[in-house]
Parts: sequence; C-alpha cells; structure tokens
Amino acid sequence: REGWVLLLLPLAIYLAFCLWSFTPTDPGWSHAGGDGPVHNLGGPAGAWIADFLLNFFGGFAFMFPVLVVVVAVRLFREQRVLPGQRPAAAWMVLSVAGIVVSGAALAHLHFWEVASPLPANAGGVVGALVGDGMRQVVGQLGAT
Repeated sequence: REGWVLLLLPLAIYLAFCLWSFTPTDPGWSHAGGDGPVHNLGGPAGAWIADFLLNFFGGFAFMFPVLVVVVAVRLFREQRVLPGQRPAAAWMVLSVAGIVVSGAALAHLHFWEVASPLPANAGGVVGALVGDGMRQVVGQLGAT
C-alpha cells in the first residue's frame, strides 16, 4: 500500500508540473512544434501529456493531479480506492467522470469569451461538445 502511495504522489507532482509548464510551441499531441528545445518541465513526454489533457479537458485538466492525490490519500488512510461491491465501484467511477465532464462543460459555457493560452479554450474538446450540446437543447441557463 505504501509503495502505491510513493508512486502516486510523484505522479501527481509530475502531472502538475507538466500542466503548469505547458507551452504551445512545444511538440505535442495536436501539433509538431518547433525545432527548438522543449520548455515543458516534464520533457517531451510531459509536453505530449499536457497538450493531450489540455486539448480534451481545457482548464479542468488541472483536476487530474488532484484526483491522483485523492487516490493516494485514500490508500494511505487504509481505505479502499474503489469500494468492494461492484455497483458502488461503478458509481464512483461514473461520478468522477461526471465531475470532469460537467466541469469542462461549465468552463466552456462561462469562460469561452476569455482569451486563453490553452489549446482548445477553457473547456477543451469535451467541454465544447457537452456544453454546446446542452446549450442547444436547454439553453444557456438550463445548461448551466
């Protein structure tokens, strides 16, 4: 159990450094980048990870290091990361996915006018798909 915690905490820190040091000129998942050195603190792999997460989830990608820390804390406190019963585990996974998707959609709905250095604006591709879809069905207020 402690071994997993010792692996997860550096992973969370690495993800946070990769996301915070994202530079659009670095090579990544969505583009080739320039010939210059990689500026991301995570190196070339960190540039790819940051570009992928920020493209798909926008600013809400910064929740991924937090989620990794939550899993590490639950492991450290001798709790199961996923409850023992399968329906409870499925609900937990669905709730985390719902939080990430709805957060990205809300970011897209309310911060799309703000000039953003992120590759796909505040909500990313997922936020744009879900947010715009909800806006067309129930309007801005209902989507919020």
